[in-house]
Amino acid sequence: MATTKPRVTVTLDPFSHEVISALAGLQSRSRGAVIAEMMEAVAPTLSRTVALLQAAQEAPAKVKAQFVGAIAEFQQEIDAASNTANSELDRLRQHIDAPPVGWDALSPERRAQAIKDGFTPETYDAGLPNATRRWARETPV
Repeated sequence: MATTKPRVTVTLDPFSHEVISALAGLQSRSRGAVIAEMMEAVAPTLSRTVALLQAAQEAPAKVKAQFVGAIAEFQQEIDAASNTANSELDRLRQHIDAPPVGWDALSPERRAQAIKDGFTPETYDAGLPNATRRWARETPV
């Protein structure tokens, strides 16, 4: 049955695409359903953001300066909350009997080679699964 909901096309970076695909596979759902659910979850917050930005456009310069300062503080709070959530997820992952991935899965010899090649734990894990996996396959120890 055809939908009456509006459609959009989204271009994702390879890492985001792989994460969305993996999540969809684990949930036996389509990528579109996963993305739609995420958008529905953030839509109320985005709606408030739109209202604030519209009000800011109509505000005088002094109010705009105060608004920019408040937004910067709010962004710091959001970043802190996101970092806390990521830390908790990482802590939970440690309690699961899953094999380590990324930097944690490297032997000491592979870590030394990765460091020589300019990787840090963060850049190595951020490059997963594409460029980093290719480096791991093609680089001898």
